[in-house]
Amino acid sequence: MRLNRFLSRAGITSRREADELLNGGRVLVNGELVLKPGKVIDTDEDIVEFDGRVIRLPSEYTYIAFNKPSGIVTTMGDGQGRPTIESYIEAMEKVLKLSGGLFPVGRLDTDTTGLIIITNDGQYAERVIHPRYEVEREYILTLDKKIEDAEMNKIERGVMLSDGRTLPAKVVYKGIGFTYSIVVREGRKRLIRRMFDKFGYSVVSLKRVRIGALKLGSLVEGEWRLLSREEAGLAQFKF
Repeated sequence: MRLNRFLSRAGITSRREADELLNGGRVLVNGELVLKPGKVIDTDEDIVEFDGRVIRLPSEYTYIAFNKPSGIVTTMGDGQGRPTIESYIEAMEKVLKLSGGLFPVGRLDTDTTGLIIITNDGQYAERVIHPRYEVEREYILTLDKKIEDAEMNKIERGVMLSDGRTLPAKVVYKGIGFTYSIVVREGRKRLIRRMFDKFGYSVVSLKRVRIGALKLGSLVEGEWRLLSREEAGLAQFKF
């Protein structure tokens, strides 16, 4: 198995991020530093270490739906001392009697709440977050004022941001105050906030309620629940 695929299946990183990780000198194979993601390893015989920890493929995969609270950084550790999702994941592993390996599938901005999937299945994570699959993400947002129809139409068609044009989106008024739903098919950093900011609107609150066909449901902030393999597969559904 190629090393980048092994790292992905072990839940360490996505295959497309493996190059950067390996270039950082954080992976050893049989005690030797490896910088080439294409290196072929024997998963039964070779010993792979990441940051000094021996990595093995999971004997079985775990899938969890988690309602991320506001103020939590979606990374495993933070150099700035901010609270991260890592503490929640460690608690999940303790309850489930897992020895590690869980990680968040993609990210949510620090001030965004809602659905994020936790797993140890790297291939599954890649299928959910890779841009080429264009998996839908639905959010409920509150703006600081009512959006004009003309500007809503522009957002739905796609707008030019500093990192390129957005894919077409779907915006629906929820009939209460300045609350809307928006469905996007990409996961760029602070994407939705930047889309509305372009037209002079501030996002007061933002909550992700759906990935693919997998819904957040009744989970409150900080709560999580195990998903069956079939439920987890809903997040890969493309409408």
